[in-house]
Amino acid sequence: MVNRVNVSWSPEAQKQFNKIILYLLEHFGLPIAERFTEEVSDLINRIRENRRLCPNFSHKIHELHRCVIRKQASLTYMIAKKNIYIVSVFDNRTDHPHFA
Repeated sequence: MVNRVNVSWSPEAQKQFNKIILYLLEHFGLPIAERFTEEVSDLINRIRENRRLCPNFSHKIHELHRCVIRKQASLTYMIAKKNIYIVSVFDNRTDHPHFA
């Protein structure tokens, strides 16, 4: 039996992800938006396999990790036992509260 790691998204992360998808649809079209969605899905599956795939992101919050999806976007997540919590998906070109 395989131990399945649960993944959940914060409301803010879901909102940020949707905003990025809408931007990609409006400016680059469906194929690019679909590719981004696939990249995020693939990344989450890799994180399920190796929860410490991405480096720690904050000295304040030990279990907060950041993955670069592509040079313009990153995803942060927290590990809690057998759970992964997607904290944010954000544009790397903007200020982000977790950088503080």
